[in-house]
Amino acid sequence: MVYELINEANKKYKRHFLTPEDIDNLKKMPYMDVADYVGKNFIEWEEQYSQVFEYNKPPRYTFFKGGRLNPFYNILEKHLYSKNKNKAAIIWRGSDYTEKIFTYQSIAFEASKLAYAFKKLGVKKGDRVLIYLPNIPEAVITMLACVRIGAVHALYHYSYSAEALKERIEDCEPSIIVTTNYSLTGNELDVKTKVDEALKKSNYQPKHVVVVERIPKKAHMKPLRDLWYHDLLSDTDFKEAMTLEPTILNSDEPLFIMITTTHFVEPKGLAYSIAGFLAWAHFTFKLIFDPKDEDTIWNMSDVAWMNSHNYKIYGPLMAGTTSVMFEDSIHMQNARRFYGIVERYNVNKCYTSPRVIRALMSADMRKRVFERLDNLELFFLGGEQIDEELLNWLFKKLGKSKMPVLNVYSATELGSAITAQLPGYSEVKQNSVGQPLPGVDLGIYDSITKTKIKCHNEKGLVSIEKPLMSMCSKLCHGEELFYKTFWKNFDGKYVFRIGDAGYFDEESHFYLTGRIDDVIHVGGKRINLQQVEDAINKHKLIKESAIIILNDEKKGDSIIAFCVLKKNVDESSYSLIIDEINEVIIEELGESVLPQEIKFVRVLPKGAEGNILKDLLKEIAMQM
Repeated sequence: MVYELINEANKKYKRHFLTPEDIDNLKKMPYMDVADYVGKNFIEWEEQYSQVFEYNKPPRYTFFKGGRLNPFYNILEKHLYSKNKNKAAIIWRGSDYTEKIFTYQSIAFEASKLAYAFKKLGVKKGDRVLIYLPNIPEAVITMLACVRIGAVHALYHYSYSAEALKERIEDCEPSIIVTTNYSLTGNELDVKTKVDEALKKSNYQPKHVVVVERIPKKAHMKPLRDLWYHDLLSDTDFKEAMTLEPTILNSDEPLFIMITTTHFVEPKGLAYSIAGFLAWAHFTFKLIFDPKDEDTIWNMSDVAWMNSHNYKIYGPLMAGTTSVMFEDSIHMQNARRFYGIVERYNVNKCYTSPRVIRALMSADMRKRVFERLDNLELFFLGGEQIDEELLNWLFKKLGKSKMPVLNVYSATELGSAITAQLPGYSEVKQNSVGQPLPGVDLGIYDSITKTKIKCHNEKGLVSIEKPLMSMCSKLCHGEELFYKTFWKNFDGKYVFRIGDAGYFDEESHFYLTGRIDDVIHVGGKRINLQQVEDAINKHKLIKESAIIILNDEKKGDSIIAFCVLKKNVDESSYSLIIDEINEVIIEELGESVLPQEIKFVRVLPKGAEGNILKDLLKEIAMQM
């Protein structure tokens, strides 16, 4: 069995950061002691905190009370006085094979120049900057420039519609939007026009829109409001940028916000505190990815997602690691890019989703696209079950039967991984996403009785029993809504409910079983969305599908299906294909679960883990 072989490989891996005995000791430490260990060892303070953790009024809390820090120093500037000064921090490869390599020195320089330019435009500490960019270096530089002056950044995925962007602008209220004229991810996409359309509809207007010229192509620039990114930087010289005073912040001030509709009817910004997020990102990055000086790590998440914030940008930069960015995503058609990037930059650790591995395996099986890679050392997958055929291919063929394949479970609301299979330490069990990390108190609760489940292998609501320093600390608007949405009084105490379902086995290994809201009532019948998607995918012309739910006053929840075809089909054939899909669903699940609408789309929008962005699809369906 492949899991036995993976376990053997993982036992042979020699850890660089924290021995197995060190990890055992951390797991035995009380919750507060772990938080103190992280605070003292993974942040350099300007003023030491007086209290590790304080419950102001449950569930309101503060980490590192009284502490003050220079976040830019912790992330970048400290490396300028070390051997990392001229080490590659970010290696970027464009869809068009453009290459840019930023050392710690050069990226600190670029971020400082942009920070100074922002200050000249009137951006102050606490102001918000909305970043609407694809996977290009300017996205990271803008994030770091915000950190340099204490501004709060919010990344929003460039593929979202103008209407969706307009709603995010109104919630975020940014003083500046940073975007691009075009994106080359997949096909050439006019991004600036979407920003213009969003701002025409928006009740809120930023002071400026800064535009990165990705390709030399004209874009409409509104006088006085719109500025070219390169013009902005050309007006700033090094000496001016270096005159910026250090920005010292309180531990609980915001670092960034993530705008989401996952738990809300309308878009809401989740804020993350600066000290807690950075300390935990630094600690868990080193714990999970075990970086060495010579490592090159490729986290394939999109820069807009949480798994990039913690494990592609802030965690790796704080640890002095080299990270790879690729402008596009990996799929079957461009699988050669994966091998080329790994080989060219000597990537030895990868973090991605099973969907990417499936694309690589399909390219190997169908197109014979495969290259032997000798440098891969560790492979991490993002909290999603992987079938044994795929795992066999990944471990035996790509990993040459010696590369540990490990699972990591993260949640956006928590700002971090909460369970993981650790290299050189963990037992790898089938379908498990590992054990809780030190300092993570994970509980499973009955959805009906709201009591804690103490039996093994019994599914329930996944909840955090004690606050995690990296988790979202508030909403941009609506304090009471934040506590009402996330903090639930279960079993006589407040717990943070994530929305996932799962269970523990006898050895405290954790297993995800899906979202609680994946089960719906349609026509009086309980149906799991995955069942309907699986039925649709059995049609010979369907490449993949996604189901979203809209409320119907008469029938309750109604089903909308989005389908991607395997090949171009004339629209006149759509009705016939829909009839055939319905026949498959009736045969598999019955007539009561037929979708009210079936929509054909070119692609399904996907997030950090390769997961389908159903919130975005719901927004699209509501606008139809």
